[in-house]
Amino acid sequence: MIALIRFFNLLVKHAHPFQPKFDFELWKKHITDPNAGPQPRVQYVNRDRNALKNFLFNLRVFASSLIHSIREKQYVIEIEKDLHYVRIPKCGSTTINYLLLKSIYEDSTIQKYTDDQIDLLADSTLKHVEINSRINSFAIVRNPLHRLVSAYQSIFGNQDKFIYQNLYLGIFRYNDDFSSFVQKLSCIPVSLMDQNLRPQYTFVKAGTKIFKLEDGFQPIQNLHPVFGDSNIRRNVTVYSKDWWQFYDKSTFKIAESIYKEDIERFNYTNEIRELKLRILNMK
Repeated sequence: MIALIRFFNLLVKHAHPFQPKFDFELWKKHITDPNAGPQPRVQYVNRDRNALKNFLFNLRVFASSLIHSIREKQYVIEIEKDLHYVRIPKCGSTTINYLLLKSIYEDSTIQKYTDDQIDLLADSTLKHVEINSRINSFAIVRNPLHRLVSAYQSIFGNQDKFIYQNLYLGIFRYNDDFSSFVQKLSCIPVSLMDQNLRPQYTFVKAGTKIFKLEDGFQPIQNLHPVFGDSNIRRNVTVYSKDWWQFYDKSTFKIAESIYKEDIERFNYTNEIRELKLRILNMK
């Protein structure tokens, strides 16, 4: 109940229900066009001045996102009948998608696709299934505080490609600084968080074999021949500064609380302790 009250207060303080529409379907249509080639600059944001139309659109997106978050299942790709990949966003998933798609398409075809095209093509092409503890599955996890910065750096800052424009009645702004972003995120219940921000433990079930992104892709090579090329990297986040420098004492404390279970379950305690000392020593 307390979490819902905090979420409601967040909406009251920061919602922009008349926010213009982000034309996500146009964006998807363009980047999934196999003949599109290099992605050109397009006008992603439809600056419709019809306030009522924008308001109704934002309400519809809000309701849809709540339903989707509550009902959301694991994102599981069937590689073989007895091998499944549990996809966790911002944990090398675009690289895995690329390697899997290479086994379907010719190199000359798949190599020209952008990272956005790779992910959406994987959504529509690869076989997705429900997972249970009886099947062989693996997932790649990451230092949760590093993953959060990666998500922030990838999504925020570009107004023409701001996919969170209408999320939760527009509580996020494309130019939110990291501190504002983290404070808002802390008011969203875990069950309602977008998949790029949701704690990683919510994606996996008991029995899922866990690999760490920090160890690279070589450890998964023995799982299947498709992972033979461990030197490929796709959708690598470009940081404006060292990722840990995004944090200060306040944002670190908030993020550590949000991802406490990730830190403990996936054994990142030492890394987080070292990060805390580094932040405390920052000038």
